[in-house]
Amino acid sequence: MNAILAFVALMIASFACFALDDASDSCDAASANDARFALIASKLPLAGASLVPFQMLANESRPNPKEQKAIAEYVSAHRECVRRAEAFRTRNPAHINAMLSEGENKIIAAFVDLYNKKLTYGAANRRLQAINDDYRIKIAFAMEQIRSGQAAAQQAERDRQTAAQQAERDRQAAQARDEAAQRAAQAQYEDAQRQADARQKDAIRQQLLLQMLQKPAVTYQPLVPYQMPTRPSTSMPVNPSTTTRCSWVGSQWTCYSN
Repeated sequence: MNAILAFVALMIASFACFALDDASDSCDAASANDARFALIASKLPLAGASLVPFQMLANESRPNPKEQKAIAEYVSAHRECVRRAEAFRTRNPAHINAMLSEGENKIIAAFVDLYNKKLTYGAANRRLQAINDDYRIKIAFAMEQIRSGQAAAQQAERDRQTAAQQAERDRQAAQARDEAAQRAAQAQYEDAQRQADARQKDAIRQQLLLQMLQKPAVTYQPLVPYQMPTRPSTSMPVNPSTTTRCSWVGSQWTCYSN
């Protein structure tokens, strides 16, 4: 794995923000141990340039034709490793992938200059190490920005939830006040209705009493028991509604009425 990808994978694992570049990592590690690249394995940091041995940095030789062929085959194998890592990189933020691509191009350019013998092995390794150091800073800064952004987003979400909870409490309090006001208004209305009903009943009673007082007085004569009239010579009552005649018939006193 080249320097920038090795470092990015480490940073990704540390921050747990992005997809690990597993495909490229394992692929480059296998390439570093591939027998095809044995001629250059001791001269180039094929598995990563984060810790380049002193002997590699001080090597002032240039590649011979066989080593040139091995370098070309390694670059082709490395590009295949990068292609396999594309699915993992799609989960990274776009600006991180842009930095990866930029660093990748610089690394390939260093291998091209080495292949063309414009650079010695030591110069190529120093360039790879410089690329690694440069992107160590850039990616660390990007990661810190992302982490700060995540912290800010988390705080904003907490603030949003707090505001939402407060809004819900305010809504419930307002609803409780409205319900209390409605109950008070209903109680006031019912009390007013009771008072109106009582006043109406009092008015009806007063009207009835007034009507009774306005009626003319009626004089009632006491009832006198009726006494049937009697004759002095008899205690038999006389019916005032009939005429009674009495006379002697022989030796018997006889009466009849009509």
